[in-house]
Amino acid sequence: MNITITGRHVKVTEALHDYAHEKISKFERIWQGISNVKAVLEVEHDSHVVECIISINGGENIIATTKADDMYAALDLMEEKAEHQLRRLKSKQQDYHSHVRASKQGGGVDKNQDPSYQDIVNEEMDPI
Repeated sequence: MNITITGRHVKVTEALHDYAHEKISKFERIWQGISNVKAVLEVEHDSHVVECIISINGGENIIATTKADDMYAALDLMEEKAEHQLRRLKSKQQDYHSHVRASKQGGGVDKNQDPSYQDIVNEEMDPI
């Protein structure tokens, strides 16, 4: 995983760089297929903004942007937001793959137990 940390209108000190690198490196525990992470640390008027772009193998990008009064707080918020998005994407992919796996293995509705609409319509009805 390549990590790039840059500053816009702010000098990224070594301590800030190490803190951001520590936060970003945790993403690999959630998702193994991360190829690049680009973090832009920026100061806008009185607020500190962190934008993190996570490129995942397979072409998807996750973007987490946060604002706070302190750069370290903005990095903490960015970590939470990006982790939430990564976990949600991972959950969606696991649900999709389990659904595809079940359909390939013949999973689903058993026709002997759960009749379809057409089966019900085709049955002879008893006269009242």
